[in-house]
Amino acid sequence: IGLANLIMDKEVVKELIQYEMNEENLVKELGYMLPGQAKREQVLSDYRALTEKLSKDGPASERAASILSRMV
Repeated sequence: IGLANLIMDKEVVKELIQYEMNEENLVKELGYMLPGQAKREQVLSDYRALTEKLSKDGPASERAASILSRMV
């Protein structure tokens, strides 16, 4: 299950789970990621939005480390 999809609450990238993960589906989805493809541009845009969302209150890794250190 894609963490990006969960965080963004939408399908950022196609999740090929169990029987959906086959050669035909993989080739099709990877084809969408080739330069010049509209879906590629949407995925890149979604990843930029994800980066902004995760870094809104500072770097996510630093926030996570701070939370964990307080828990310990």
